[in-house]
Amino acid sequence: MFKKWYIRWRNKKSAKKLGWKPEWFGAIKFDNHLTRKIKAFQKKYNLKRDGMCGGHTYKILVLKRQTFIKKIKAKKTNYNNG
Repeated sequence: MFKKWYIRWRNKKSAKKLGWKPEWFGAIKFDNHLTRKIKAFQKKYNLKRDGMCGGHTYKILVLKRQTFIKKIKAKKTNYNNG
């Protein structure tokens, strides 16, 4: 099992490299709360639950965010048309 400080460090490094933010998981900063949120996300999508946002977790996260944004844009368009 990884140490808490190591997981936080890896998430900061991953966020800098990939461009994600703690807010994307519903957290405010890189802390144990973020780690729990990432683990819950990983559990929901049957990913390895290590609390780190690596390549696989990031890919699913981006796909879910894109889908959510498309839904919001579609709703805005529907409201404007009728």
